[in-house]
Formats: sequence, structure tokens, C-alpha cells
Amino acid sequence: MLYHTSPNYLSSQITDNDQLLFQKKKTNDLKEKKDAAKQKLAKVTFACREEMLKLREQKAQVQLEKLTKRKDKIERLIKLEHEIRELNAKTFMRIKPMHNPTTTTLYQNIVNIFYYMMVAIVILGFTYGMTKIAISTFDSLQNNQLTIIAAETNLFKLKEGVSDIFETKKVTTSYSFES
Repeated sequence: MLYHTSPNYLSSQITDNDQLLFQKKKTNDLKEKKDAAKQKLAKVTFACREEMLKLREQKAQVQLEKLTKRKDKIERLIKLEHEIRELNAKTFMRIKPMHNPTTTTLYQNIVNIFYYMMVAIVILGFTYGMTKIAISTFDSLQNNQLTIIAAETNLFKLKEGVSDIFETKKVTTSYSFES
């Protein structure tokens, strides 16, 4: 037992106990640091996840807004297309021609359009022909008038010539009247 009570043994035991305490303390400190790091990592991970969720929500919101805008545009286009169809139906399929008060088919409308075009062409042709006749008549009247003026001028010259002849004969020839 002396061996156990020796100062070296006690000092070595104290040292061993101190070392054990120091190691336990060190281990506890490491565990605390590890737990603190885990908690910090969990907080950071949670914050990252929340940030990712926010970003996903923002992206989803932006995509939803884009899709909503596209949907609105498509709805407006569909509405415009329906309005155009209605206008086309009103203007092309329900033309009421002058001679027929009921609504007609597209084929009848096309036939009517050609009919009215032919009538318009005949009227324009008649008007053109009459205008040409009037112009040519006016031209010929103008030419005739010029011819008449020229003839009158020639006749006047001839008359002057003839009157000169007769006047000279009157002077040279004397007539006597005997009773």
C-alpha cells in the first residue's frame, strides 16, 4: 500500500484525473461546438430553403402573370375573331339585293354583283358612245362651219368678180329702149 500512497502515484493519479477532466471538458466543448454548428447549419439550411421557396414562388408568380397575359391576349383574339365572323356573316351572307327583299346565299350575292357590274358596264359604254358621237358631231359641225365660211368667202370673191364683169359690161354696153 505504500506504493499507492507514494507521492508519485498520487501526482500521476491527479494528473490522470486532470487529464480525464480536461479531455471530458474538451469533449463537451467539442460536442457543444458541434451542436452549435449543427444548429447554425440547420438555421442556414432552413433560411436557404425558405429563400429558395420564395424564389420559386416569385418565378411561379412571374410565370403565372405571363400566362395570365397570354390568356388575356388569346381571349381578346378569340373575341375579335368572333366579332369578325359576325361582321362577315352580316355583310357577306345577308346582302339584300334590290329585286329580292329576302336574305340570299353567297352564290346569289356573287351572281347579283356580276349582274350589277354588267349593268354598270352597259351604262358606262352607252355614256361613252354617246359622248364620242357628240364630240364627233361637234367636230364635224365645226368642220362644216369652216367649210361653209370658206365657201362663203369663195362665193363672195366670185360674186365680186362677176359683179366687176357686169359693171364693166354696163359701162361699155348701152341699152336703148324703143317704144
